[in-house]
Amino acid sequence: MTKIILRLFLVFILFASPISVFCADDNSRFFLTTADKAIFGTCPTAVLSYTLTLDQAKTVLVAANGRYYPVITNGIAVVNIRIDGNEWYGSHSTMDWTNTSNAVQHSFDCIALATLQPGTHLIELVGFNHVYTPSASFVIGGYSGLSVMTNPAPNFLTSTLNSDSQIIDHETQAYGNTGDIPATTLLSNSVYTDNPTNVVTMLSGRAYCAGGQGDALWGIYLNDQCPQSSTSNLTVNDLFNEAELGAPMYCFAMHTITGNNTISFKASELTWVVDMPNLVQYRVGQDARLITLWGMGVSGSAVLSNESCRRDNWVCSQTSTNYNPPHCPATGTNYTFAETTINIPNGHNGVVFIKTATRLQGADADAGGDVKLWLNIDGEDVGTVGVQQLKAPNCLSSRTIVASYLATGDKRLTPGAHVVRAYIKATGSFNALAVARDLPLVYFD
Repeated sequence: MTKIILRLFLVFILFASPISVFCADDNSRFFLTTADKAIFGTCPTAVLSYTLTLDQAKTVLVAANGRYYPVITNGIAVVNIRIDGNEWYGSHSTMDWTNTSNAVQHSFDCIALATLQPGTHLIELVGFNHVYTPSASFVIGGYSGLSVMTNPAPNFLTSTLNSDSQIIDHETQAYGNTGDIPATTLLSNSVYTDNPTNVVTMLSGRAYCAGGQGDALWGIYLNDQCPQSSTSNLTVNDLFNEAELGAPMYCFAMHTITGNNTISFKASELTWVVDMPNLVQYRVGQDARLITLWGMGVSGSAVLSNESCRRDNWVCSQTSTNYNPPHCPATGTNYTFAETTINIPNGHNGVVFIKTATRLQGADADAGGDVKLWLNIDGEDVGTVGVQQLKAPNCLSSRTIVASYLATGDKRLTPGAHVVRAYIKATGSFNALAVARDLPLVYFD
């Protein structure tokens, strides 16, 4: 009889006790600006800020993205994350509109990871004009945001480019759009796990033209293997005097790995389908960051394709013409770019970070317009809105667009299933606006 009672008691404890799962701290916060903010002069202007008080040392992940565009005078715009006034904790999103004949609105992205000591810390998203263009001005658009995630993962690594890279100049014409291409390894994180584990990596930085013009390409590689569309996305920006000669670039990856592995940032150039070489020569700015996290309680991704090492894995997302590619939505409508379900277990506080990104490709014949990317959870639009403008006669220039959200505070996710979607909508005139089917979305706690 005593044994039966003991067994029943143990069963009661098993089902009645909360499940112990890792999750980020409750003092994590998300901030969003809904109004445009004009930036004048070279002194840093705070757009969003958070005063974080810690009673013990903690690791903090900070992520910011949104949109910016030039006004009055084209210049070099800088957006970055500052912690206690220090700008070197994170990557810089630097945009050079000075020599472009077609300055347009662009997405930006910054990331930082720091271990902070007990006390009060000021975390800010700031913007300023580079000292080379002190009389220029630009606007950080509404629905740009700042995520501050305290204790984001039990395991983490970060590596930083401490000086501008050598010139990246690879011959890729003969390789086509599939298969590995020459690339330069700039940053690496070595990860060891005992059991199969989801590992999230985020890369963010800036590139600038240092010779010939063309499309810069970045990727996140696992053990030097060319990225798969199910585990990584690629980022491209056309460094071109009819686009931008310097611009932010950013991407992410989700690998399930065990044992010893190396996750690397490699820089190359996009292979073109036209009968000409990509002549781009560029450098990567000294503050590029590669952040790797693992051991989270909740993590996952959305997958659109299982293609391996392919750079032209496109799908039509919007059209405004009678050409009407099969299943291509009309401009002005919401295109469901990616979808997944996040399951929050009992005992989890519901703090979850979500990020989405993709490459865009228009056509020379397009008149152009604005392309927006944003997130939606359970039918409610949330988070930042990424915007990339494409403008004739240069709609062919590729860029990457990004959006993110940190569910926290009174918006934390409750236990159970939550449907997350990433939407794309273009306004304007596009024959067949294409988006890449690389890994479109990651989430983690």
